[in-house]
Amino acid sequence: MKKIFVTSWLLSLCMAGGIHAQSPADFDTYTSRYPDMIGVMLQHTEQVDLRLDGDSIRVQERDYREILHLRENARLLGEDQVYSSLFRQKAKLEAYTLVPEKRKYRKVPVEQFTEKDDQSAGVFFDDSRVTFFHYPNVAPGAITVKDYTTTITDPRFLTSFYFSSFIPTEEAVLEITTDKGIHINYLEQNTQGYDITFSKEEKAGRVTYRWTARELEKMDTENDAPKLSYFAPHIIYFIDHVEVNGKQRKILSNVDDLYQMYMGFIENLNTKDDPELKAVVDSLVTDTDSEVEKVKKIFYWVQNNIQYIAFEDGMRGFIPHDASLVLEKRYGDCKDMASITKHMLNLAGIDNAYLTWIGSRDIPYKYTDVPTPQVDNHMITTWEKDGQYYFLDATSKYTRFGLPSSMIQGKQALIAIDKNTFVLREVPIIDATQNIMADSVRLRMKEGKLSGEGKASLIGYPQVFRSYSFSGTDKREEQRKVRSYVSKGSNKFILEKYSLSNLGNRDLPLTIDYTYTLEDYAQQVGDEIYLNLNLERPFANGQIDIEKRDVPKENDYHYTIYNYTEFDIPDDYAVEYLPGSFSDSSPHFSYAISYKVEEGKVLVSTEINVTYLLLQKEQFAEWNRLIDQLSEAYREVIILKKQDS
Repeated sequence: MKKIFVTSWLLSLCMAGGIHAQSPADFDTYTSRYPDMIGVMLQHTEQVDLRLDGDSIRVQERDYREILHLRENARLLGEDQVYSSLFRQKAKLEAYTLVPEKRKYRKVPVEQFTEKDDQSAGVFFDDSRVTFFHYPNVAPGAITVKDYTTTITDPRFLTSFYFSSFIPTEEAVLEITTDKGIHINYLEQNTQGYDITFSKEEKAGRVTYRWTARELEKMDTENDAPKLSYFAPHIIYFIDHVEVNGKQRKILSNVDDLYQMYMGFIENLNTKDDPELKAVVDSLVTDTDSEVEKVKKIFYWVQNNIQYIAFEDGMRGFIPHDASLVLEKRYGDCKDMASITKHMLNLAGIDNAYLTWIGSRDIPYKYTDVPTPQVDNHMITTWEKDGQYYFLDATSKYTRFGLPSSMIQGKQALIAIDKNTFVLREVPIIDATQNIMADSVRLRMKEGKLSGEGKASLIGYPQVFRSYSFSGTDKREEQRKVRSYVSKGSNKFILEKYSLSNLGNRDLPLTIDYTYTLEDYAQQVGDEIYLNLNLERPFANGQIDIEKRDVPKENDYHYTIYNYTEFDIPDDYAVEYLPGSFSDSSPHFSYAISYKVEEGKVLVSTEINVTYLLLQKEQFAEWNRLIDQLSEAYREVIILKKQDS
């Protein structure tokens, strides 16, 4: 494919302060190459500079991006922003538009920058700031340029570089330059199959590592896709150790270094007595002999009485509050809830409870691979009994004791035993048989109208997610949500009445008892009635578009669906046709549907097992094969024939 030289040439000229024209032929080439794109990233370069300053390490990052706008709706790319925080302080920002005029460019700078607090979704407070701005004169053929420099105040908090973007990228470059005494480590993630070259050069006492990627397609995503770090090509880089005057000092060379860093954040935690908190603990466990019951009661108390609020403010993003303050405020972030849970267990005489760092499933890395703060974003308490580990995440309000929160399944946990000892344990992935959505209905038909009663039960993670949905809603909203959940057959389903049981009781199934009617569902032809008893059809037509989808498909948890239908055969009818049984399975999905006639009823049982957390592209074809079969099985009907008097 023809290479277009304007990108690198323009970059060097812009950085030197000059402006050169891009020829119309170049613009035409890009519009032809990307007919459906509103723009193309001509250049994305990140330059990281690491320097020794006595015993300290100074870090600066420079990020340079230029985007060529291709279509009339190019203004969609006309707004931009830059983020900063205590750890990433904005040092310099320049932004401008290069407007084509004949065979030259006219540079039109951004004149207004607006800085605000960055309130992330679900975060009560953090120290992040965001600077907004609009590029002027954005139109097809224009090039917008963003050039900003950030000072990293703590060298342990380096980040990652992603080569791809939401639009095609012509060239992406990561360049890390260090003093010779600074030794970095890095991991290349998801880079297979991409045109990425690497070089390392030593010159004048400095070492430069450079990765260059060319002609990258835009990075697609989907609503049910995992985070980009699971599939987008990127480099994770961090400082392993430094050598100064012949002496070596470790920074983040292994998990031990990260653990010592984290232990520094909690070394002064919960060192003072708190009679009020002790009184709360005593009231919970005084009449309880069983250690497991004590743990359970304390865990449930924290879930019920401490409100989870995310709070990120500089080092407060890493240092928990004392349990006494959490008790006083009655709210806290994950670290605070871990702090009060562990301390309350200790006050109850349970010493085998430990603070634990862990990453949610948004982060694909393990501590043993990436011993840096990039590996985790969460904190819980772990209780160990006879070699079994219980992962207590009080931020998940409705999760029962013994069940880890769904977002940490399969993740590696860093468990703090004492000042110098830690344990790495993997959180189990909960089996589908423990996460159940069951619905049992009885169905009658009179004068062509169907009516019946049903009972839906939810256990495990389905119970947790549905409890969050119902919690805090008024009666009207609750009814709407119940109807949406139990609706079946057609849009003529009418929910007559319902009752909820065990909402908020983690140890019992959440149940919905309901009655309903369903009109104009059965079809009558002469003396025969055709009736599809697959009233609920999960995954019907749920095929994946293999031609369009390249990213994995994510699932919150493994689960089992049970649907059971009893249909009373009308007195003057008999079953003329009864479908057979249908089933098939793969490691990630299985189904089974069976029919039988028994004591004047048609009984239909359906079981579906979903057993993946991440479905990869190479597994899509097998998924589609099973979904096609299941969708076909759902079309089966029973035929009832009127009997002669």
